[in-house]
Amino acid sequence: MAESKGVNLNWIDDLKARADICTVISSYVPLEKKGQKFWACCPFHAERTPSFAVDAIRGSWYCFGACHEGGDVISFEMKINNIDFQEAVKRLAGRVGMKLPETFNFEKHDKVTDREYALMLEAARYYRDNLAKKPEIEEYLKSRHLTKQTIKQFGLGCSLDYNSLVEHLTQKGYSRKEMLDLGLLGEHDGRYFDFLAERMVVPIFDPYGKVIAFGGRIMKKPPEGKAVAKYKNTRETKLFVKNKVLYGLNFVRKARIGNPIDDIIIVEGYMDVIGLHQAGIKNAVASMGTSLTDNQAKLLKSMVDTVYICYDGDFAGQTSTLRGLKVLQAHDLNVKIMTMPEGMDPDELVVDGPVPFLKLKEEAMDLYDYLLYRAGDGLNLNSSNGRITYAKKALQIIAELSPVDREVYFDIVSQKTKIPIATLKANIESIPTEKLAENKKEAEDNLQNDVYKQSGRFVLNALVVKEELLDERLGRDIFTDETQKLFFDYIVECLSNNRKPIASTAYNIINANSEEISEILATNVDIADYKSYYNDCVKKLLTRYYQERKKWLTDILNKSMDQNEKQRYKEELKSVIKKITELR
Repeated sequence: MAESKGVNLNWIDDLKARADICTVISSYVPLEKKGQKFWACCPFHAERTPSFAVDAIRGSWYCFGACHEGGDVISFEMKINNIDFQEAVKRLAGRVGMKLPETFNFEKHDKVTDREYALMLEAARYYRDNLAKKPEIEEYLKSRHLTKQTIKQFGLGCSLDYNSLVEHLTQKGYSRKEMLDLGLLGEHDGRYFDFLAERMVVPIFDPYGKVIAFGGRIMKKPPEGKAVAKYKNTRETKLFVKNKVLYGLNFVRKARIGNPIDDIIIVEGYMDVIGLHQAGIKNAVASMGTSLTDNQAKLLKSMVDTVYICYDGDFAGQTSTLRGLKVLQAHDLNVKIMTMPEGMDPDELVVDGPVPFLKLKEEAMDLYDYLLYRAGDGLNLNSSNGRITYAKKALQIIAELSPVDREVYFDIVSQKTKIPIATLKANIESIPTEKLAENKKEAEDNLQNDVYKQSGRFVLNALVVKEELLDERLGRDIFTDETQKLFFDYIVECLSNNRKPIASTAYNIINANSEEISEILATNVDIADYKSYYNDCVKKLLTRYYQERKKWLTDILNKSMDQNEKQRYKEELKSVIKKITELR
């Protein structure tokens, strides 16, 4: 069970009880009661129909619209004002007239994590303050048309040399191991050095504005014959997992408070993001050169329904990039492609204002329109060979689409190739089906996993509301999601100590995915015959668990082992098969 060290839960619970969640939220957005909940248009994304629900009984809020975000009264105060946990607690305590305990540690994170964030912030300040000592880097930033205000807003700085950062942070009381663990240092033959030595430095933030890593651009010409990366980031650490981060997302989150943002533009590098934001285009983020991932897609989907991709060069044939774009589509994001003028970066296009860039945005193509357009690169569509080659490439692309979507693209390809639609439809059946079958199985697996996840959410929320449902059938291993397992641990711990589980307290003590906690608490358990539905959900989870166990036991029995051990596994397999039969 994950604990929140230093957090006085009784005091926190008292604060939440006094800082009534409906009163606090209604001071920012008007609430209207419908049924058991209060509703409003979500303050965190643009919408016309209220999908933002506040549950006064559970002390939680949740957006059923595009955001899918939620939390308790503290997390709402944090999000609406773009502040940290400590500041949110202070504001709420002041609002209800509660005195702050003298020995109370208000940070949600444990002390080690607090220190790590403080170390990264100190490094950022060090790099920022160095800028005045390096006029050549200031001149470089001016040559990129960045203003002093922009340089300050994004915390741009530089490294002086290989040793000064180590000396500075050592004087501040940090060890070399701490610096090394957070990726700030490199190490060679027992000697430590600034990993971004002699580079222009850009701090990388998490979605809430905390410094978690740094990027650096080389400023000196490398020695003859030595290959040096123009840009590089500090390595991945517990704070910085590259495929979970989008550079600039913290600035987008801040900009959209009170200013609805309908879409997000994804560019390649942090300098592009900075240039676009300076030009007034506040919805730009960077993927920092990686193929887009599920984690990043979830971040984007929580904020918008449409994303624009604006990468440099020809990325149509890059397999990893295309896979990333399809990941976005798999998360029901509308993906559009912007085509940059050859040889130009986004930040160069907005030097004289945002109009040229916004015009490209208006001309952006849907993903599959773009792929079909690029499929003709290098082909002579006036020749029969060119048209046949294009048709084959186009059919490979269309084969990934649903039957309904295919109809539109058959017409487009037919017009380009002069091949009848009926012929194209007949030939699409000859497209290799292995990948299509793989995609179908993956979709089916995802759907099945979602069923188990939804069942787990219902069971857990039902246990919070009606704790008498807890029985010997339940154990943490029947849940498929790690956050759900931790949530179950919390419920068991409370009930074993004769303490009622408090839904909103889960946000403060479960060191896990807060989005999943929101989903658990937003699950509706106020239904007729909830016991029957609860038992159905438990049955699904148990069946899956025993089927997985059966598969594992069957596999292990095929391996050589001691006869006594083998007999023990056989007995367990027999018991598991019996339980599966009983659950049918």
